Amino acid sequence: MTLHFTVHGSGDPRLSFLHGFTQTSKSWVSPASAIRGGTKQFIDAPDHGKSQGQSLNLAEAGNAVAEIALESTLIGYSMGARIALHAVLQNPKAFNGVVLVRGTAGIADDQERMNRKLDDEALACSIEDKGNEAFIREWVQQPLFANSRFSEEDIADRLRNSASSLASSLRLCGTGTQRSLWDDLKNI
Repeated sequence: MTLHFTVHGSGDPRLSFLHGFTQTSKSWVSPASAIRGGTKQFIDAPDHGKSQGQSLNLAEAGNAVAEIALESTLIGYSMGARIALHAVLQNPKAFNGVVLVRGTAGIADDQERMNRKLDDEALACSIEDKGNEAFIREWVQQPLFANSRFSEEDIADRLRNSASSLASSLRLCGTGTQRSLWDDLKNI
């Protein structure tokens, strides 16, 4: 299963970008423009942007990303960082490097991980109940994003994601579904 991606530029360095939950591949275009030259690939994560309807768990998403981002430096933010970590651990020789921003190698404690999975399920149900627009406008108001500014263009881009796709993404790629990878980090 191939995820949607776009390519900007050519040559080295080769960089591949994975966005966070509710975002799309367009979320990385502006920040990546600060990097001059090279090839930049912007990947829509499973159930986001033009990859909606492609529901993959973290391991499947990691392999799908590896097919696209071969021989590049993989850069992921939040959910994209979790997917990138899976991609690199499952395909350690496929990448030139990896940059993980605000991601995690998982929750080591079984009970804490189960609690997070329950929280992710509750959030998924809430998204389905209230709809995408109400959810997105609420989501960007969280204290986590207190120092962030969201343009109407950014909100509109996030609104391309359907409520059912975002709910699916949480159920398959949420932090609660991720097995702890802390002990695997030494392998990369």
